[in-house]
Amino acid sequence: TISGIHVFDHLVNLQPEIERIAAISDRDAKILIVVHDESSMLRRLLRKKWPPFCLQHPQLFNPKTISNSLRISGFTEIKVKKSTNWFPVRHIGTLVSSLFGIRSGWVRLLPNREVPLRLGNMVVVASKEQQ
Repeated sequence: TISGIHVFDHLVNLQPEIERIAAISDRDAKILIVVHDESSMLRRLLRKKWPPFCLQHPQLFNPKTISNSLRISGFTEIKVKKSTNWFPVRHIGTLVSSLFGIRSGWVRLLPNREVPLRLGNMVVVASKEQQ
């Protein structure tokens, strides 16, 4: 199993790297990838303020583009799912305040619990083509 969690979106030229991984992998290898989803609801909501829009992410993907890159390199049975992250409600309040330039004193009134959110990441699992 090969895993890359928030790694592949930092590579300038992804395709040769995936091809290299495929070349050195056993024929029953699986790859697990977590990357930002540029087609996510959060990206559309935040527009230019979406945090992955930065120099550290020369690659951004959606389910179709990451699947195509893997398929070209010989990976099959590609499954893409949105990932769920758990965040404290107070942390979300602080982030919202920051995004809109509002003082965050009100955040302490929020409950101290976590909520599941699908914020714009995706998990990709693919198998290497049997030879």
